[in-house]
Amino acid sequence: MTALAYATTAISILAMAASLWLGGYVVTRSPRSRLAWQAAFTLWSLAGIFFDAVATINPSRFTDHWPGWPVNLPFAVWCHLSATTLPPERARRQRPYIIAVYIIALAADVLVGLTPWVVADAQHGYGVALKLFTPGPLFPVLPVGIIGLSLLPLYNFRAARQAAPTPAHRKQLDVLIGGTALGILGVSYAMVVNLLHVAAPSLPLLLALGCAVALLGYGTARYSALAEGRIIRYDFAFSGLLVVAVTLLYAAVLRLSPMPLAVQVLVLALVIITHTVYDSARRLLDWLALERPERALRAALHATATEVGEHDTVQDGLQGALTALVTAVDARWGLIATRENDALVAQASHAARRVGERLPLDGLEVDELTVIPANAPSRPIEDLTVIVPLAFEDDSLGVMLLGSPRGGLSYTPHDLDLIAEAADRLAELMRNVRRQETQAHFIGQILEAFKLRERELQAVIEAFRRPAQSQPVTAGQIAEVEEALRQLHDYSYLGDLPLAASVLARFSQPPPSGHLDRGKALHAALLAAIEKLRPAGTEPRELPPREWHPYLVLRNAYVNGDANRDITSRLYISEATFHRTRRRALQAVAQALFEMDLPASIGKLIESAPGAAPVTR
Repeated sequence: MTALAYATTAISILAMAASLWLGGYVVTRSPRSRLAWQAAFTLWSLAGIFFDAVATINPSRFTDHWPGWPVNLPFAVWCHLSATTLPPERARRQRPYIIAVYIIALAADVLVGLTPWVVADAQHGYGVALKLFTPGPLFPVLPVGIIGLSLLPLYNFRAARQAAPTPAHRKQLDVLIGGTALGILGVSYAMVVNLLHVAAPSLPLLLALGCAVALLGYGTARYSALAEGRIIRYDFAFSGLLVVAVTLLYAAVLRLSPMPLAVQVLVLALVIITHTVYDSARRLLDWLALERPERALRAALHATATEVGEHDTVQDGLQGALTALVTAVDARWGLIATRENDALVAQASHAARRVGERLPLDGLEVDELTVIPANAPSRPIEDLTVIVPLAFEDDSLGVMLLGSPRGGLSYTPHDLDLIAEAADRLAELMRNVRRQETQAHFIGQILEAFKLRERELQAVIEAFRRPAQSQPVTAGQIAEVEEALRQLHDYSYLGDLPLAASVLARFSQPPPSGHLDRGKALHAALLAAIEKLRPAGTEPRELPPREWHPYLVLRNAYVNGDANRDITSRLYISEATFHRTRRRALQAVAQALFEMDLPASIGKLIESAPGAAPVTR
């Protein structure tokens, strides 16, 4: 029982920490999104359930008067979250139902906590073992209400998925559906235990709810980012690792203190909340204390630092930061140039030279922020007033150039401080991006060498397996293969095709006489030929690289039966590119179909077809 108590406590603390962090993350990244706030309220309300478990398993004088966390309210908030994902018109129609859900949930929690009408002794229901309540006259309302409150979000998320505009939106809603299903599974477990009145551990319930919290938070963060056109991959991982590191540090220190565990958990909760919202709170203070141009500059620098790593180049981020800086100090023009050998190349420009233009180093190499006086006899560039080196740890990366101010003859000390701060942050960003590019290039070289070696070995293997005389397939054979793929799941049709006879004639055993068995064998052979197009490694979850396109086009078009527009949307390719890729893939499949070594046993091939019955000989 001690081991079970430790495990239940650990799972509860981890789930509570994840709930608090994910709630803070979605709100700070999408502060103006109703969906983000609704998801945060859902996650924070679920965090109370996990703290309830910790307080119950580890009682102390601080938890003697803890009344327990409301059971129904978190699921009501969950219902509200699911309604937020629906199309606007459908969400408006559900408003009366959501209001009714809140009223019912609050009434049920009041009845459970303050009266014996539903259950007796309702406090602290999530210990090491699920507490078996003494039923009251209204006890059947509790399981029906909780399970009903759990099923409504599942229904809404499924409805939202059906109305989703793109496969990417549907994919994120699948994550929310999976999290809701796990929540329903955990709640059903608790309700069955109470209905049967048997002793059972609470760990499965808390584990299911913890996994549901993780999927719910991650799915909402991805869905919000997708709706706003953002990418969160690096930012999400960085924020999570930072919170984990800080939490572990505080946990190690708190374990040395004499405070009860429940108080330590509250301190950890406060640590997670403060570190999650710190950056947003600082930006809010900037918004209150700074003038509008300065706020825009800091916002641009923050966006550049957090999002530029997701793009192929840094030009978009540098351009946004430069524009904000020029506006903040009211400069006539601005330019950011990076150093390449013996010249500077413009990477971002505002009312200045074209991006990509080369500049000489003479007169532009400086060690610190340099202001050229208005009465200077000569300038490297006309109207050049400020030269700021972009350097990080003695590594010269480039320069930032600014023209004269519009409102006066010279910049104020405050403007120069802003310029210096922007240069420091952009230099650090550029240095980090260069390091990432260097590492990515090194890793890419290793992978390319590995792939080259793999292709060489595969070529050697294929040379042994390939027949002595390998003739290219004809246009007629490609047309026959395409016709068979169009009716891939119609065994009767496949069995009557001439292609079935020509392919199955290559088996070591006599081909089956029945046309259905011939169709099943040709079906399996076509699937095997398509699988030969599959590249090595795990199928990518995000945007697939080009080498995966032929395999994915044929599999999704013919095996899965997806519409062409869905395939082009997922691969982000045009319709013309789709058809070119499909034609090349068809030729490769036809060649593979007539070259590959077919199984020696015709029965094994037929039985491998989905839904195929065993062959009777």
